[in-house]
Amino acid sequence: MAALQAEGGGDDPFGAHLQPGLGHGLTIALDPGWTTTAPTTPNASAGSPPASPCPRTGSAGPSCSSIPSSGATRATPGAGARRRRQRTATITARVCGVRRPGATIDWAVARQTGRYGSRDIDAWHVFTQQSIAMGQGQSALRVGLRFDYGSGGGAYDSGPMKNAVTPQGVPIFYSYQNVFNPVNMIALAPSVSIRRGKTTYTAEVQGTWRASRRDAVYRATDLPYAGTQNGDGRRVGEVWRLQVAHNLSPRTSLLARYEHLAAGSALTDAGYDSADYLTAWLNFRF
Repeated sequence: MAALQAEGGGDDPFGAHLQPGLGHGLTIALDPGWTTTAPTTPNASAGSPPASPCPRTGSAGPSCSSIPSSGATRATPGAGARRRRQRTATITARVCGVRRPGATIDWAVARQTGRYGSRDIDAWHVFTQQSIAMGQGQSALRVGLRFDYGSGGGAYDSGPMKNAVTPQGVPIFYSYQNVFNPVNMIALAPSVSIRRGKTTYTAEVQGTWRASRRDAVYRATDLPYAGTQNGDGRRVGEVWRLQVAHNLSPRTSLLARYEHLAAGSALTDAGYDSADYLTAWLNFRF
């Protein structure tokens, strides 16, 4: 990792999904990486649909606790599981930090190349987060906009594998329910955040679409939702989110989150429906 840091100052109360971890300044970074795996890839068009978002059978929401490493879940057509040796080269360019007082940015572009068995890998990721304070002080309203893109295509036909896989688990940035990952995805999400006393309120609505109609919708583990590759709809749905964080003491805080997933035609045509999610917990810092 090579980085250049310039002077500046500020922070991002949204907790931007790339988490620059700088506190101050502007960083420009270039990060190459290579992975070699020999995964077992399940057939995306076979078997029962997963339990999330919510199949129309009325089962409970998802529980996604295991995130595979990059390259472990590229779907391929055909019957049964496929085993392929994969070698992936990923290079990431990133700019993050403070552009001016009250404004923060975090932009990254990742290019994935390599081989999956006898097939070429040709995939892209784009992650952007920007926000600006609409006034002075910690209580000022902050407005943000997030745009994310993960390429798709190639999983269910011949030619290059274009469905980008994530190098680490980041599904919570797209759904508190962990129902999405940035694979064959276009996401655009405006948000607002405001602090009143010890309480911070954050609201966001995320529009989500498939990047390629010839590829599936992917869940948090980079695995496809069975049947979604057969539909014509591009709209995956909207994710409406509200978070309330309250500081009870310098070392104790209460966090509550609510989310409504309004399923679009890319999900409903394959038998999936909308879902709701509510959670709250206490944080203790020692």
